[in-house]
Amino acid sequence: MKRNLIIVVVYLTVVSYLFAQALGESQLKALKAKYAKCETIDATFSYDGKKFNLKARKGGIYRLKHNSTLVITNGKTIWNINEGTKKVVIDNALSNNPASAFESLVFDVIQNSKLVKFTEEDDNFEFELLNPKSKNKIVITTNKSYTIKKIQMPMNGINQNITVHSFAINTVLNPKQFEYQPEKGYEVIDLR
Repeated sequence: MKRNLIIVVVYLTVVSYLFAQALGESQLKALKAKYAKCETIDATFSYDGKKFNLKARKGGIYRLKHNSTLVITNGKTIWNINEGTKKVVIDNALSNNPASAFESLVFDVIQNSKLVKFTEEDDNFEFELLNPKSKNKIVITTNKSYTIKKIQMPMNGINQNITVHSFAINTVLNPKQFEYQPEKGYEVIDLR
């Protein structure tokens, strides 16, 4: 009798796990479908106690605002503007900052990652994904419409928790906001 009970418990555990994985794969497929045709992002998020506004287009093109600091890139050139000190640093575009990590998550990582674990709690889905390219694990929490609410991802070797306050995709973004001409009175440091 005890042996039969153990067999039933093991069987139910395996079936529950397989069902959860199948459900998770189905939900991941829906998440990928939502972001597959994403061309632009308009988001407000915070991490490390700082709040940011991000407008991004596919191709490493974005505008990131935090207090008096503004970072703009057209994918080739990056302008780091400090409105408080009236300084602009111009350089070749980089790929190792929070905006590009966030942009990469939406435009690339979701599409190419494999599901490690899926959980559904209250009105949220949590996807633990493995990025096969970087071998990093990323946890994305969405609502049931797959709008991203939280992200846990490594940046500069440290896991960062990002809270998303607002998030919209495929909004119309004026291309002129991804170019910059230093304003009169600004000190310009050109590192290109």
